[in-house]
Amino acid sequence: MPSFGWHHDWAMEICEPIRLPRLAWPSEIAGTVHARAAAETGLAVGTPVVAGTIDAFAEAYSVGVRDPGDLMIMYGSTMFCIQVLADYYAHPSLRTTAGVELETHLLAGGTATAGSMTNWLRGITGNVDHATMLTEVAQVPVGSDGLLVVPYLAGERTPVFDPHARGVMAGLTLRHSRGHLFRAAYEGIAFSLRHILDLFDESTRPVTRAVAVGGGVHSPLWTSIVSDITGRTQLIPRQTIEASYGRGPARRRRHRTGAGPHGLDGDRPGGAPRPGATGGVRRALSDLARAVSGDPGPDAPARRVGGPARRPRRAEPDPGPGRHPRLTRPSRPTPLS
Repeated sequence: MPSFGWHHDWAMEICEPIRLPRLAWPSEIAGTVHARAAAETGLAVGTPVVAGTIDAFAEAYSVGVRDPGDLMIMYGSTMFCIQVLADYYAHPSLRTTAGVELETHLLAGGTATAGSMTNWLRGITGNVDHATMLTEVAQVPVGSDGLLVVPYLAGERTPVFDPHARGVMAGLTLRHSRGHLFRAAYEGIAFSLRHILDLFDESTRPVTRAVAVGGGVHSPLWTSIVSDITGRTQLIPRQTIEASYGRGPARRRRHRTGAGPHGLDGDRPGGAPRPGATGGVRRALSDLARAVSGDPGPDAPARRVGGPARRPRRAEPDPGPGRHPRLTRPSRPTPLS
């Protein structure tokens, strides 16, 4: 990767006997429209065709994520993050790729679920509309009253990389409502994102500016939960979704020729971490850990989780040599008439 070329040993394992094509930067002209393509698309013969890039990278560039330390957080069916690097950096649990700008690097990672999980929850809880869901979530305190969600409903990508990982709802009780389920899901997704961003901070230059995009940023509640749990202040551009389809590639060409501005078309604060806002979630995690381990904590009374204190075990008579005190011959079943 530092040489910006093919890793031939790996590539040939996958592509052989296909001849490896020439690699090009996104703004490079890879060819022109030929007669057959012109007939099928309506484009003029000879129109230059640039190499381009993937949608997420174009989206990041289109909202001004271009300088080292800049970060894009994409709220969609999954969460996806892209950070611009100052120098080449590799992490075993993250993806390092060539960037959009000439001879630049990006660090990337993403979750396997996000909006896809909340849509699933809506579907199994009455197909509630989005506005009602957010109203119910807003009525639930931070930490979801002890309900915790591990959002691995489709396995997990970064940094777990396990398609067989599975989701968990822990601490569910009769007092929890549909709003608790949704809030716990948002909090679980935010912790998965934090898992990624904590690894990003180990790079050569930690994140200094975060820009949020995607359909999920239309919910101030979701971005607020993410800011609280990750400790990140997020900026939201004027256009938050599908920016890469319109402004990204065109702006890349304009910026390269000096015809376009560098940066956002106007951004607004999208959420800032509130001091102590994660306390409820941390308490829920601590309570769950004690419940699983059976440790009631240093200040708790001598009670077992989920019921009254155990009575002292009654002494049992010696069963004699060679016999276990709790293994007795089962009674013969009564025949059915």
